[in-house]
Amino acid sequence: MPPVVNLAPGGYIEAVDYNYPFRVDDNSVPPNSALKKWADLMLKGCAKAGRPIDVAQTFKQRLEDAGFTDVVETVYKWPGNRWPKDKKYKELGKCILVVLWV
Repeated sequence: MPPVVNLAPGGYIEAVDYNYPFRVDDNSVPPNSALKKWADLMLKGCAKAGRPIDVAQTFKQRLEDAGFTDVVETVYKWPGNRWPKDKKYKELGKCILVVLWV
């Protein structure tokens, strides 16, 4: 890979994306669910089309491989609905619904 030439030394880059496939931390989506099957088919179909949708999990390594140093990865939990029991994540989920569907 050629060196990055459009950033001055000391500059920085920020990469933001959804981490796909989705994850749940409360076991509310069983492995045999229609949602899980759909997500698996999306992964396979997008990869087959040459447009993989699971690349966010490789951003840090890709940046390091490209020569970036001091790479920091911060992962945030972003619920996509109002189902979380935790008040903070329930409110965040409501906001995400508005952003995604309005």
